[in-house]
Amino acid sequence: MDPELRDDTMEKYKTGRGRRWCINGAGTKDGWLVSVFDIWPGNVKKIKDDYHAEVMDGDRYTTWFKTVLLPATRAIDPRGIIVVDRASYHLLLTEDSKSPQSNWGLQKLVQYCIDNNAVDDQTGQKYSWEDLYGVVPIGKKQRKNGKTMKEIVAIARAAHSKRTKRYKYQDWLREFNEKHGSDIKGLALPAAHPRLNPIERCWGRCKNYVASNNRTFTMEAVKELFMDMVHIMDEEKFWQQSFDSMLEEMKLYEKADNITTQEDETDDSDIDDVVDDSLDESGDNSSSNGDVSNDDEDLDDRIPSRVCSPPRMQLRIRSKTRNPNLD
Repeated sequence: MDPELRDDTMEKYKTGRGRRWCINGAGTKDGWLVSVFDIWPGNVKKIKDDYHAEVMDGDRYTTWFKTVLLPATRAIDPRGIIVVDRASYHLLLTEDSKSPQSNWGLQKLVQYCIDNNAVDDQTGQKYSWEDLYGVVPIGKKQRKNGKTMKEIVAIARAAHSKRTKRYKYQDWLREFNEKHGSDIKGLALPAAHPRLNPIERCWGRCKNYVASNNRTFTMEAVKELFMDMVHIMDEEKFWQQSFDSMLEEMKLYEKADNITTQEDETDDSDIDDVVDDSLDESGDNSSSNGDVSNDDEDLDDRIPSRVCSPPRMQLRIRSKTRNPNLD
C-alpha cells in the first residue's frame, strides 16, 4: 500500500479475512487458457480458520473438470496430459478405494476382508468368515470365537493398503476418451513438489501482483487486477519460463536418481548373479505409480508441449491492513 494511504485510523485485520474470488484455471506453455477460467465469489459466512472452508469442495471442481477442462484440452491436443496436484478435491477417491471404517458395521467389514483376501500375518493363511466373525450358537445372540471389532478393522485396513488406489479423475478421463476417441492422460504430482507444476509459479505471481497493486479493496478491483496480470504474463511468455524452470527441476531429480541407482549397483555388486538378474528384470517398472499404467507410452516425451495444470486459487480482497475510509 502507498505510504500516503496510511494513517492513524488504520485497522488491523488478520491475513485471510474478507471476501475472496475463487478461481479454477489452467494453462499450457503457450499461456493461460482464459476460456476455461471459472471465477466465483467465496462464501464469507463459511470462513473459519481454514480458507478451504469457503467452497473448496469437489462438486464444483468435478463439474468444471468434466465439462470445461476436458473439452478444452481435447481441442488443443487429443493426446494431451492434465497435471493435477494433490489437493483433496483434486484426488477424490472412488468408492471402492476408500479405507474401511468402523461405522461400516461388523458384517460389511468381515465381507470386505473376505473379498480382498485378507491373510493372517503369522500363518499366511486367508481368513475365513468363521475366523473373523466367529459363530453364533443356536438360541444365542452373541457371537463366539471371532475377532473383536477393533481387530477386524485393522485386518480390513491392512488388506486395503495392498490395493492400488483409483481416483475419480481417472474414471472421468476414461469415460471422456471412450466417448470422444481421444487419448488424454492424467498425471498426479508427487506430494510436496509444487516446483514440478508450472501453474504454481503463475498463481504466485498473480497473487503478488494483486497484493501489491490493490488500492480500493473492492471485489471488482481485485478481479480486474488478476485479469490484468493474466494478460501481462502472456505477453511476457511467463508460462514458457515456468515450463523451462520445471524441466530444469526434473533434470535435477533425474540426476539424483541416476546417482542413487549407481550407488545401489555398487553396493549390490557382491550379490549372487541370480539376484542381480531378478533386479534387472523388475527395474523398468520400479518408478511407475498408480496414476499411470505401465502399459502407457512414455509420458516424458509428451510433458513439455502438452500440459494443462488445474489447481484452484483464491484471491483475498483485503491485505493485512486497510483504510476504513476507502470502503
